[in-house]
Amino acid sequence: MWMGGNPPIGYRPEGRSLAIVEQHAALVRDIFDRYLRLGNMRLLHRELLSSGIVKPDRTTANGRAYGGAAFNRSELYNMLGNRIYVGDIVHRDKVWPGLHQPIIDPETFDRAQELLSRHVKGDRTPRDAEQQSLLASRIVDERGEPLIATHASKKIAAGKRRYRYYVTRGLLQGNGEGMRIPALELEHIVVARLTEMLVNPLSVLEHHATTDAAVTERAIQRGQALAAEIHGSRVEGQRAVVRQMVGKVIVGDDKVTIKVDWPALCDLLGVPAHTSDDEILLLETAARLTRSGRAIRMIQHDGRLIRSTVDLTLVRLIVKARSWWQRLLQEHGLTVTGLAASEDVTQSYVTRVLRLAFLSPDVVKAIMTGRQPAWLDSGSLCRRDSISLDWDQQKHSLLLGRAS
Repeated sequence: MWMGGNPPIGYRPEGRSLAIVEQHAALVRDIFDRYLRLGNMRLLHRELLSSGIVKPDRTTANGRAYGGAAFNRSELYNMLGNRIYVGDIVHRDKVWPGLHQPIIDPETFDRAQELLSRHVKGDRTPRDAEQQSLLASRIVDERGEPLIATHASKKIAAGKRRYRYYVTRGLLQGNGEGMRIPALELEHIVVARLTEMLVNPLSVLEHHATTDAAVTERAIQRGQALAAEIHGSRVEGQRAVVRQMVGKVIVGDDKVTIKVDWPALCDLLGVPAHTSDDEILLLETAARLTRSGRAIRMIQHDGRLIRSTVDLTLVRLIVKARSWWQRLLQEHGLTVTGLAASEDVTQSYVTRVLRLAFLSPDVVKAIMTGRQPAWLDSGSLCRRDSISLDWDQQKHSLLLGRAS
């Protein structure tokens, strides 16, 4: 018997059994057929995305709607290995004949299992920076000089942490000046701009191709499915789609320009690429490099970080400042000199840190969520006269100022 819960795609609950939902069952059969034809999970996943095939809209027993998003690979693995589709019920590692009708015939299911057994579930992590980096061999500066994917390792308590960069060849070889860009920040810019375009593909299609209503609707569905796939995914989950679309990324002084391969984009969206169309689509986003402490960061035009990164050093100092201020208020007779002695630090250090106890809630919230300007760090906040006691003035000078 069916023991309850959300049934797999293709079925709906019917008492202690399952009834076939034919429209959804057709999708399941199609996915099995595609997998056996393609012979590869990566190709299956990519084909479903480019075809705009998403999970069907369904409703739970308590009325909550779900579905409508793109399939991820784990969901496809689970579907292709689910014995419910051949009429069985699995309970406590045992397989029993179910009361429900099968959707997939045993021969097709067995062929899929044989194919699955040859593959390793998930993505192997590549070892070198060239393989790990989403935009390797596609990034140049404004002069056309390529930026090379590389990495550096830093020892931490748990071992080593690897940091990836895109570096100008001359700088990498130590015989010239150039750029050294944190890879994740530049990749985040590119993926965010591509996602913005794919969510609303009409913004570019209307200028480059003439399509009928049916093709346009399909293009929107495919674009939104592709956007859902690359947004928030790890690099390995973004690689196939991003590298198919992106021909080149040009990093300038104040903007990043993405050259999108127009025929490849049309292919992904399922629209015809007319011969009169430009072969390159240019997407631009404002961003620039700046120094934040000892690191070079890529920031937005308003001075905020590209990726929300919590400065743990600054957070710890804020906690320490509030703790010290509470001690001064509550411990009768305690002075800054006495506090410094009890903490085994200098009096000047205590004085600098205590300033952080007077940050406004808006500034503290920005720091705790990693949305502060790139220049706002412990060094800048601990300087004399850096923090006004007026909270509106703090917001203006610490969160809205120094954008240039």
